[in-house]
Formats: sequence, structure tokens, C-alpha cells
Amino acid sequence: FWIADRSFYSPKYRSSHWSMLLLTELAVDPQHPKVRLGAKYMRERVFRLRRNENWLFKDGLGCFWGNWLRYQLSGGNFSDHWVQEIIQRTCDDILRQGRCLYNEELPCAWGIVRGLFGLALIPKNQRSQTVQDAVDAGIHFLLEEFSLLQADYPYVQKIHPTWAKLSFPLFYQADVLFVLLVMRELGALDRPGAQKPLQWLKEKAEINGRWRGGSPYRRRTWPFLASDDTVNHWLTLHALQVLAD
Repeated sequence: FWIADRSFYSPKYRSSHWSMLLLTELAVDPQHPKVRLGAKYMRERVFRLRRNENWLFKDGLGCFWGNWLRYQLSGGNFSDHWVQEIIQRTCDDILRQGRCLYNEELPCAWGIVRGLFGLALIPKNQRSQTVQDAVDAGIHFLLEEFSLLQADYPYVQKIHPTWAKLSFPLFYQADVLFVLLVMRELGALDRPGAQKPLQWLKEKAEINGRWRGGSPYRRRTWPFLASDDTVNHWLTLHALQVLAD
């Protein structure tokens, strides 16, 4: 574990859950023995709480479970019975539009796209009908029911300022580029609702053909850049991955 065994969630964004997510975002080999050990720890640690009917297993928290699922599936743990349970839970959460007490029980774009982020690693020929229904519902919500660029998803206070910016890494948050990356993995970039966001992303490129952005949580997580690396390198890589399709 990272930091302490007593909490895999706090402090943000250095404890075990966030560390596993960061390693996944950095494309660290999921078969590395220490990464596999981290995934195993998180399976066992989370399901210790299940026996106590912990708050984590109440409805909602799709952003947590989608991220958890991402690093578990990245490590090849599809057949694990706990992972299968969370796949079902993630589908249920997307089908109820990611409603969560932390978003005033409103449909939640962050929760939905993070759920899809996890499900996207299930090959299409291995998806159950429930998984496919959740994928279809999530894509419809993000690209068709609402506007990805306008971010007119239900909210109480205001649209989060990161939505229309380019940022790396993000944790439970999302922005337009992150949604497009997930849509790419799901083969949904040809949808009408993705066309204006794709054009927006193209226009974000600077004259040198690179993209520039920020890292709003960089000081709260582990140092993740090599000496010759920058956040903009990661953003450029992600933008090119999206636009290559």
C-alpha cells in the first residue's frame, strides 16, 4: 500500500487508490510485480469493507468504482469474482445516470465517464448485454442527451473550471479531452455529438503542432515527470491519439 493501510482514499492524491490510478494513466506495465501487488491489495482492501456495509458500497460513487475497475482490468483481472461484481455495479451506476449524494443526486457526467473509463477495457466480444447497454447509455448521455462542449449536464452550483481546459493527470474529475479519449476507446468518435468537440480540440493545437495545458493536482500527487518530460507532452500525446481516429 501507499502512505498507510488505514486509508486507501486519503490523502488525495497519494494514497493507494490514487497511486494505482496514476500508474495506469502513466501506462506503467500492469504486469510489473509491484503493480500487480498493488491491484491485489486494492481488491482485498476494498472488499474487507464490504463485510461491514461500508459507505463505499452505497449507491453512487461511480467515479471511484470506474477508476478502480480501470486498474483492475488493465492488470488482466477480468475473471476475478470481485471484479465481476464491480463491473455489474458500474453498469448499474451508469444506467441510473451516475446519481450520487456528492452531486446532489443529479445525473453526473464525471461518474458516467469514469464508469465508461473502466468498462472500456472489456473487449466488445466479451461484453455482456448489461455491459453493452451501460456503454450505450453512457455514450448517449455524454454525446447526445447533452452537449460535451457546453457541458450543460445537470449541476447545482457551476460547471467545474477544468472541463474546458486541458489537464493531466485528472483523478475523479473529467474534461473534454478525457471524455474524447474514452469515446475513442469505445469507438464512438464518429457520433454527431463528438464532431464539434473534435474540432475544438484541433483548434487548441499551437502553431508548433503541440497542445498546452496544466496540471491542477500536480502538487498533491507523486512526482510523475521525468527530467525531460512535461505535462504538455502528455496532453499532446492524448490529443494526437484522439485525432488520429
